[in-house]
Amino acid sequence: YTYTRSAGDISFISVDWDGNNDAVTFVETGLGGVDLTAGGANAFQFNITANRSSNFEIKILVHTDASNSSLVNPVATTGTGVQTICYSSFSVASGTGADFANVGAVQFDTGVGFVAAQDWDIGQLQYVNSGSCGLPVELTSFDAVVNGNDVLLSWQTSSERSALGFGVERRSVSSDDANDWSEAAFVLAAGESSELRDYTLSIEALPAGEYAFRLRFVDVDGSFEYSETIEVDIEHPDNFVLGSAYPNPFNPSTSFVLSVKQTQNVEIGLFDLLGRQVVDVYSGPVEAGAARTFRIDASGLTTGVYMIRASGQFDTRSSAVLLVK
Repeated sequence: YTYTRSAGDISFISVDWDGNNDAVTFVETGLGGVDLTAGGANAFQFNITANRSSNFEIKILVHTDASNSSLVNPVATTGTGVQTICYSSFSVASGTGADFANVGAVQFDTGVGFVAAQDWDIGQLQYVNSGSCGLPVELTSFDAVVNGNDVLLSWQTSSERSALGFGVERRSVSSDDANDWSEAAFVLAAGESSELRDYTLSIEALPAGEYAFRLRFVDVDGSFEYSETIEVDIEHPDNFVLGSAYPNPFNPSTSFVLSVKQTQNVEIGLFDLLGRQVVDVYSGPVEAGAARTFRIDASGLTTGVYMIRASGQFDTRSSAVLLVK
């Protein structure tokens, strides 16, 4: 079925489909440069009689030109609603008299589900430029919870339409570049949905500092929009408690206690004031919560000030000692 109309008409079309990938195409004829707007000259009333003994479902696929299309699903069947069709911007030179061709197409899709065969009264179809259509998802919440050096992000959507997924982006608040965003992960969307959907993502082992997070909603056509930004503060944790060495001053050995809140690998060394490691004290795991004593033997060193340095996964601690011979 093909229907041609003039700008300004509000028309009613009744078509009879047998359910074998039928389609109805309507062509907008008018001068180039005419803008398609919502609720005005581009509203159509459709009544579709679907004659098929087996079950099926109807989706609407709308083409604004050869490369831009949008999907409306599910189709309202009450006849009282208005289906909003989002389209990507395109233009024809104003005053040329060129027609808009293939502005819209409503197509039956046999492979998307089922309903009982019946008459479908779709109601009005209106066009809205994609720039004013909003996000491909409706976000109801976006939160972040800090647990030590980890951040648990969670968000919920109330609807998703043509959504490919969510790019989770972060940046350091202290960065001088406000555009210094990097993608931490990409989470696939659940698909076409009008139900509540919940998502979570854990960002682990972040250094201390303030971070900003945002979601990038990506449509199946590659277009995207950003959510609002949320910020978290990962405080400098007391992962290390490096006790004072005793005795200090010492000769030739001294001891100290190290405790950590999280089990982790630790490297401990004794360094001179030029930053050179002169004694390799320990390298290996330290269990959380257990105060562990380490001993340094400096019998091969000369008198002077040295630094005990303990480095772990999240932090580094130092303590000065004096060797007197």
